[in-house]
Amino acid sequence: GLEKMMDKESFWTVYKELDARYGTYTDNSYEYQVNRSRTEYAPIHRWLYYQEGYSPTLVARLLGHLNVNSKALVFDPFAGSGTTLLAAKERGNKSIGFEINPFSAFVARTKTLNYSDKDLNELKKFKMPPNRSIKNVYEKYELKIIENLFDRHKLEKIEALKQKIKRAENEKTRDLLFVALLSILENVSNYRKGGNGLKRKRVNRNLDPFVEFKKKTEQIYEDLVGRPLGTEPVVMNDSCLNIDQHDIDNISVSIFSPPYANCFDSFEVYKIELWVGEFVSSYNDLREKRKKALASNLNADLKREVGTKHRTELLDANWFR
Repeated sequence: GLEKMMDKESFWTVYKELDARYGTYTDNSYEYQVNRSRTEYAPIHRWLYYQEGYSPTLVARLLGHLNVNSKALVFDPFAGSGTTLLAAKERGNKSIGFEINPFSAFVARTKTLNYSDKDLNELKKFKMPPNRSIKNVYEKYELKIIENLFDRHKLEKIEALKQKIKRAENEKTRDLLFVALLSILENVSNYRKGGNGLKRKRVNRNLDPFVEFKKKTEQIYEDLVGRPLGTEPVVMNDSCLNIDQHDIDNISVSIFSPPYANCFDSFEVYKIELWVGEFVSSYNDLREKRKKALASNLNADLKREVGTKHRTELLDANWFR
Protein backbone atom coordinates (compact mmCIF):
# COMPACT_ATOMS: atom_id res chain seq x y z
CA GLY A 1 0.00 0.00 0.00
CA LEU A 2 0.91 3.71 -0.06
CA GLU A 3 2.01 3.65 3.59
CA LYS A 4 4.51 0.88 2.87
CA MET A 5 5.89 2.71 -0.16
CA MET A 6 6.31 5.86 1.90
CA ASP A 7 8.19 4.25 4.79
CA LYS A 8 11.65 5.49 5.64
CA GLU A 9 13.51 2.51 4.19
CA SER A 10 11.83 2.80 0.80
CA PHE A 11 12.44 6.54 0.73
CA TRP A 12 16.16 6.18 1.38
CA THR A 13 16.45 3.45 -1.25
CA VAL A 14 15.06 5.79 -3.90
CA TYR A 15 17.05 8.75 -2.57
CA LYS A 16 20.39 6.89 -2.63
CA GLU A 17 19.72 5.58 -6.11
CA LEU A 18 19.04 9.07 -7.41
CA ASP A 19 22.00 10.52 -5.54
CA ALA A 20 24.32 7.94 -7.09
CA ARG A 21 22.94 8.39 -10.59
CA TYR A 22 22.92 12.20 -10.68
CA GLY A 23 26.22 13.43 -9.29
CA THR A 24 26.22 16.82 -7.57
CA TYR A 25 28.91 19.45 -7.37
CA THR A 26 29.29 22.88 -5.82
CA ASP A 27 29.14 26.00 -8.02
CA ASN A 28 28.94 29.21 -6.00
CA SER A 29 28.35 31.31 -9.11
CA TYR A 30 24.64 30.48 -8.80
CA GLU A 31 24.48 31.75 -5.23
CA TYR A 32 23.00 35.17 -5.97
CA GLN A 33 20.61 33.97 -8.63
CA VAL A 34 18.26 31.94 -6.45
CA ASN A 35 16.52 35.09 -5.22
CA ARG A 36 15.32 38.28 -6.87
CA SER A 37 17.88 40.60 -5.23
CA ARG A 38 19.54 41.32 -8.57
CA THR A 39 16.42 41.71 -10.70
CA GLU A 40 15.05 44.95 -9.28
CA TYR A 41 16.35 46.82 -12.33
CA ALA A 42 15.65 44.14 -14.96
CA PRO A 43 13.04 45.24 -17.53
CA ILE A 44 9.58 43.70 -16.98
CA HIS A 45 10.82 41.61 -14.03
CA ARG A 46 10.97 44.84 -11.99
CA TRP A 47 7.31 45.71 -12.41
CA LEU A 48 6.07 43.94 -9.32
CA TYR A 49 7.70 42.67 -6.14
CA TYR A 50 7.14 38.93 -5.94
CA GLN A 51 8.35 37.51 -2.66
CA GLU A 52 9.39 34.09 -4.01
CA GLY A 53 11.05 35.44 -7.15
CA TYR A 54 14.43 34.37 -8.49
CA SER A 55 16.79 35.73 -11.12
CA PRO A 56 15.92 35.20 -14.81
CA THR A 57 19.67 34.85 -15.33
CA LEU A 58 19.46 31.57 -13.41
CA VAL A 59 16.96 30.22 -15.93
CA ALA A 60 19.04 31.36 -18.89
CA ARG A 61 22.18 29.79 -17.42
CA LEU A 62 20.45 26.49 -16.70
CA LEU A 63 19.03 26.29 -20.21
CA GLY A 64 22.48 26.98 -21.60
CA HIS A 65 24.16 24.51 -19.26
CA LEU A 66 21.71 21.80 -20.35
CA ASN A 67 22.23 22.67 -24.03
CA VAL A 68 18.50 23.20 -24.51
CA ASN A 69 17.87 24.25 -28.12
CA SER A 70 15.52 27.05 -29.14
CA LYS A 71 12.84 24.61 -30.34
CA ALA A 72 12.50 22.94 -26.94
CA LEU A 73 9.38 23.41 -24.80
CA VAL A 74 10.14 24.76 -21.33
CA PHE A 75 7.69 23.88 -18.55
CA ASP A 76 7.09 25.52 -15.16
CA PRO A 77 4.51 23.72 -12.97
CA PHE A 78 4.62 26.53 -10.37
CA ALA A 79 4.86 29.59 -12.61
CA GLY A 80 4.45 32.30 -9.95
CA SER A 81 4.93 35.71 -11.56
CA GLY A 82 6.39 34.19 -14.73
CA THR A 83 10.17 34.40 -14.31
CA THR A 84 10.92 31.09 -16.04
CA LEU A 85 8.37 31.75 -18.78
CA LEU A 86 9.68 35.23 -19.54
CA ALA A 87 13.30 34.06 -19.51
CA ALA A 88 12.40 31.23 -21.90
CA LYS A 89 10.59 33.67 -24.21
CA GLU A 90 13.59 36.01 -24.24
CA ARG A 91 15.77 33.05 -25.22
CA GLY A 92 13.42 32.08 -28.07
CA ASN A 93 11.85 29.01 -26.47
CA LYS A 94 8.21 28.04 -26.31
CA SER A 95 7.02 27.65 -22.74
CA ILE A 96 4.00 26.74 -20.68
CA GLY A 97 3.26 27.27 -17.02
CA PHE A 98 0.66 26.33 -14.43
CA GLU A 99 -0.19 28.68 -11.57
CA ILE A 100 -3.04 28.10 -9.13
CA ASN A 101 -3.08 31.64 -7.67
CA PRO A 102 -5.24 33.76 -10.05
CA PHE A 103 -3.38 36.98 -9.20
CA SER A 104 0.00 35.43 -9.98
CA ALA A 105 -1.30 33.77 -13.16
CA PHE A 106 -2.67 37.09 -14.39
CA VAL A 107 0.63 38.87 -13.75
CA ALA A 108 2.64 36.09 -15.44
CA ARG A 109 0.39 36.14 -18.50
CA THR A 110 0.49 39.93 -18.84
CA LYS A 111 4.26 40.12 -18.43
CA THR A 112 4.90 37.58 -21.17
CA LEU A 113 2.60 38.76 -23.96
CA ASN A 114 3.67 40.70 -27.06
CA TYR A 115 2.45 44.28 -27.35
CA SER A 116 1.92 46.43 -30.43
CA ASP A 117 2.68 50.13 -30.79
CA LYS A 118 -1.08 50.72 -30.57
CA ASP A 119 -1.29 48.88 -27.25
CA LEU A 120 1.57 50.92 -25.79
CA ASN A 121 0.37 54.26 -27.16
CA GLU A 122 -2.98 53.73 -25.45
CA LEU A 123 -1.13 52.89 -22.24
CA LYS A 124 0.83 56.13 -22.51
CA LYS A 125 -2.29 58.20 -23.21
CA PHE A 126 -4.26 56.91 -20.21
CA LYS A 127 -5.80 59.83 -18.32
CA MET A 128 -6.03 59.79 -14.55
CA PRO A 129 -9.58 59.76 -13.13
CA PRO A 130 -10.86 62.68 -11.04
CA ASN A 131 -10.22 62.52 -7.31
CA ARG A 132 -13.69 62.14 -5.82
CA SER A 133 -15.16 60.78 -2.64
CA ILE A 134 -16.71 57.33 -3.09
CA LYS A 135 -19.65 56.49 -0.86
CA ASN A 136 -19.30 53.33 1.24
CA VAL A 137 -15.93 52.52 -0.33
CA TYR A 138 -14.99 50.13 2.48
CA GLU A 139 -18.31 48.29 2.23
CA LYS A 140 -17.42 47.14 -1.28
CA TYR A 141 -15.20 44.48 0.29
CA GLU A 142 -16.01 41.51 2.49
CA LEU A 143 -12.36 41.56 3.59
CA LYS A 144 -12.44 42.29 7.33
CA ILE A 145 -9.14 44.19 7.52
CA ILE A 146 -9.69 46.48 4.52
CA GLU A 147 -9.96 49.58 6.75
CA ASN A 148 -6.60 48.74 8.30
CA LEU A 149 -4.94 48.15 4.95
CA PHE A 150 -5.82 51.48 3.34
CA ASP A 151 -6.68 54.96 4.51
CA ARG A 152 -10.02 56.00 3.07
CA HIS A 153 -8.68 58.64 0.65
CA LYS A 154 -6.18 56.13 -0.75
CA LEU A 155 -8.74 53.39 -1.28
CA GLU A 156 -10.99 55.93 -3.02
CA LYS A 157 -8.20 56.70 -5.48
CA ILE A 158 -7.52 53.00 -6.00
CA GLU A 159 -11.21 52.38 -6.72
CA ALA A 160 -11.33 55.35 -9.10
CA LEU A 161 -8.35 53.96 -11.00
CA LYS A 162 -9.85 50.48 -11.09
CA GLN A 163 -13.16 51.68 -12.52
CA LYS A 164 -11.40 53.81 -15.15
CA ILE A 165 -9.18 50.88 -16.15
CA LYS A 166 -12.20 48.58 -16.54
CA ARG A 167 -13.57 50.96 -19.18
CA ALA A 168 -10.47 50.70 -21.38
CA GLU A 169 -11.51 49.07 -24.68
CA ASN A 170 -8.13 47.57 -25.61
CA GLU A 171 -7.81 44.34 -23.61
CA LYS A 172 -4.01 44.22 -23.65
CA THR A 173 -3.73 47.85 -22.59
CA ARG A 174 -6.33 47.24 -19.90
CA ASP A 175 -4.33 44.33 -18.51
CA LEU A 176 -1.11 46.37 -18.44
CA LEU A 177 -2.91 49.16 -16.58
CA PHE A 178 -4.30 46.65 -14.12
CA VAL A 179 -0.85 45.15 -13.48
CA ALA A 180 0.39 48.69 -12.84
CA LEU A 181 -2.36 49.17 -10.25
CA LEU A 182 -1.74 45.81 -8.60
CA SER A 183 1.98 46.50 -8.38
CA ILE A 184 1.55 49.69 -6.32
CA LEU A 185 -0.96 48.36 -3.78
CA GLU A 186 1.63 47.29 -1.22
CA ASN A 187 3.51 50.58 -1.57
CA VAL A 188 0.45 52.69 -0.78
CA SER A 189 -0.94 50.34 1.88
CA ASN A 190 -0.43 50.62 5.63
CA TYR A 191 0.82 47.01 5.58
CA ARG A 192 3.68 45.18 3.89
CA LYS A 193 4.44 41.57 3.15
CA GLY A 194 6.35 39.87 5.93
CA GLY A 195 7.00 36.18 6.44
CA ASN A 196 3.81 34.28 5.73
CA GLY A 197 1.44 37.21 5.84
CA LEU A 198 1.13 40.96 6.29
CA LYS A 199 2.71 43.24 8.88
CA ARG A 200 1.96 46.86 9.69
CA LYS A 201 4.62 49.21 8.38
CA ARG A 202 6.83 50.82 10.99
CA VAL A 203 7.52 53.70 8.64
CA ASN A 204 4.72 54.71 6.29
CA ARG A 205 5.86 57.02 3.50
CA ASN A 206 2.25 58.01 2.79
CA LEU A 207 2.57 57.60 -0.96
CA ASP A 208 -0.13 58.89 -3.30
CA PRO A 209 -1.80 56.13 -5.40
CA PHE A 210 -2.20 58.45 -8.40
CA VAL A 211 1.47 59.45 -8.37
CA GLU A 212 2.71 55.87 -7.90
CA PHE A 213 0.39 54.57 -10.61
CA LYS A 214 1.62 57.17 -13.10
CA LYS A 215 5.25 56.28 -12.39
CA LYS A 216 4.52 52.58 -12.81
CA THR A 217 2.77 53.00 -16.18
CA GLU A 218 5.74 55.04 -17.40
CA GLN A 219 8.08 52.25 -16.29
CA ILE A 220 6.00 49.60 -18.06
CA TYR A 221 5.94 51.67 -21.25
CA GLU A 222 9.70 52.17 -21.07
CA ASP A 223 10.30 48.43 -20.70
CA LEU A 224 8.05 47.41 -23.59
CA VAL A 225 8.49 50.06 -26.29
CA GLY A 226 10.70 48.75 -29.08
CA ARG A 227 11.00 45.36 -27.43
CA PRO A 228 11.43 42.42 -29.85
CA LEU A 229 8.45 40.10 -30.20
CA GLY A 230 8.73 36.45 -29.22
CA THR A 231 6.73 33.26 -28.80
CA GLU A 232 4.10 33.99 -26.18
CA PRO A 233 4.08 31.47 -23.31
CA VAL A 234 0.89 29.67 -22.35
CA VAL A 235 -0.18 30.36 -18.76
CA MET A 236 -2.76 28.06 -17.16
CA ASN A 237 -4.57 29.28 -14.04
CA ASP A 238 -4.83 25.71 -12.81
CA SER A 239 -3.04 23.13 -10.68
CA CYS A 240 -0.21 21.24 -12.37
CA LEU A 241 -1.89 18.08 -11.05
CA ASN A 242 -4.43 18.63 -13.83
CA ILE A 243 -1.83 18.58 -16.60
CA ASP A 244 -3.47 15.52 -18.18
CA GLN A 245 -6.58 17.62 -18.83
CA HIS A 246 -4.64 19.94 -21.14
CA ASP A 247 -3.27 19.35 -24.63
CA ILE A 248 0.46 19.92 -24.16
CA ASP A 249 3.31 19.09 -26.52
CA ASN A 250 6.29 17.05 -25.37
CA ILE A 251 8.10 18.88 -22.59
CA SER A 252 11.88 19.12 -23.00
CA VAL A 253 12.89 20.68 -19.69
CA SER A 254 11.21 21.88 -16.51
CA ILE A 255 12.64 24.72 -14.41
CA PHE A 256 10.71 25.81 -11.34
CA SER A 257 10.73 26.86 -7.72
CA PRO A 258 8.59 24.35 -5.78
CA PRO A 259 6.27 24.91 -2.81
CA TYR A 260 8.67 24.72 0.13
CA ALA A 261 7.98 22.84 3.37
CA ASN A 262 7.64 26.09 5.30
CA CYS A 263 3.86 26.60 5.51
CA PHE A 264 4.08 29.44 2.97
CA ASP A 265 0.61 30.40 1.75
CA SER A 266 0.58 32.60 -1.35
CA PHE A 267 -3.12 33.27 -0.85
CA GLU A 268 -2.32 34.87 2.51
CA VAL A 269 0.80 36.75 1.41
CA TYR A 270 -0.96 38.25 -1.63
CA LYS A 271 -4.18 38.95 0.22
CA ILE A 272 -4.15 42.63 -0.73
CA GLU A 273 -3.76 41.97 -4.45
CA LEU A 274 -6.30 39.12 -4.47
CA TRP A 275 -9.05 41.12 -2.80
CA VAL A 276 -8.49 44.58 -4.27
CA GLY A 277 -7.82 43.02 -7.67
CA GLU A 278 -11.17 41.19 -7.36
CA PHE A 279 -9.63 37.78 -7.95
CA VAL A 280 -11.58 36.73 -4.86
CA SER A 281 -14.80 38.31 -3.64
CA SER A 282 -15.65 36.34 -0.51
CA TYR A 283 -14.04 34.22 2.18
CA ASN A 284 -15.77 31.17 0.77
CA ASP A 285 -14.29 31.91 -2.64
CA LEU A 286 -10.84 32.26 -1.08
CA ARG A 287 -11.29 29.02 0.86
CA GLU A 288 -12.19 27.07 -2.28
CA LYS A 289 -9.16 28.37 -4.17
CA ARG A 290 -6.85 27.51 -1.28
CA LYS A 291 -8.10 23.93 -1.25
CA LYS A 292 -6.91 23.46 -4.83
CA ALA A 293 -3.36 24.54 -4.03
CA LEU A 294 -0.50 22.04 -4.08
CA ALA A 295 1.22 23.45 -1.02
CA SER A 296 2.63 22.88 2.41
CA ASN A 297 0.55 25.59 4.08
CA LEU A 298 -1.99 24.70 6.72
CA ASN A 299 -4.85 26.26 4.72
CA ALA A 300 -4.49 23.85 1.81
CA ASP A 301 -6.47 20.65 1.46
CA LEU A 302 -3.86 18.18 2.69
CA LYS A 303 -6.27 15.26 3.05
CA ARG A 304 -7.31 14.92 -0.59
CA GLU A 305 -6.54 11.81 -2.59
CA VAL A 306 -3.80 11.93 -5.19
CA GLY A 307 -4.63 10.25 -8.49
CA THR A 308 -3.30 6.72 -8.95
CA LYS A 309 -1.25 7.72 -11.98
CA HIS A 310 0.61 10.51 -10.18
CA ARG A 311 1.13 8.41 -7.06
CA THR A 312 2.57 5.50 -9.02
CA GLU A 313 4.86 7.64 -11.16
CA LEU A 314 6.22 9.68 -8.29
CA LEU A 315 6.88 6.83 -5.88
CA ASP A 316 8.12 4.17 -8.27
CA ALA A 317 11.93 4.30 -8.49
CA ASN A 318 11.75 3.05 -12.08
CA TRP A 319 10.05 6.33 -13.06
CA PHE A 320 13.43 8.07 -12.74
CA ARG A 321 15.29 5.71 -15.06
